[in-house]
Amino acid sequence: MFTKAEITQIRLHKLGMVESFTEPITFIRQVIALQTQNHQPALVNFLQHVDMSWLEVEQFFASNQIIKIWANRLTLHTFLAEDWEMVFRVFGTRTNIVNRLCQKEGIDLASLLMEIDELGQKRAVFSRKELEAIIGEYPSQVISSIIAQATIAGILYLLPSSDAVKKL
Repeated sequence: MFTKAEITQIRLHKLGMVESFTEPITFIRQVIALQTQNHQPALVNFLQHVDMSWLEVEQFFASNQIIKIWANRLTLHTFLAEDWEMVFRVFGTRTNIVNRLCQKEGIDLASLLMEIDELGQKRAVFSRKELEAIIGEYPSQVISSIIAQATIAGILYLLPSSDAVKKL
């Protein structure tokens, strides 16, 4: 049986806190996902574990090798794109906070997701304003939640890194 100190050392090593990873994909595979509140802390978290420069991490995040979703309690989770099936099985097939928010507001989430998917089938890039027009006038948390659910469902990909970025 391991002692608490031994378990701590094993976890620190597996997370790259003892010796940094040299390859970002190896790190993400090892930890499965990064969890943060938003994009910038995810980059900082990544830098703590992988031997890369800030610019290299930003380029990696922009390389289409990862997917960012706001899953449990709308916390940002960053996964490898190749792990999408696992992500969907965990987050996309169950009732979550988004379902509860939509139910409270009387929103037909399934219909909205179909409309968002139709827009995505027509054009690869569109604005948040276009999504808001489909969703309707609701509190910002509800709108952001529906956008997050579209990402969890695999309808939207590569959401902006901050609210200041208006193209999806």
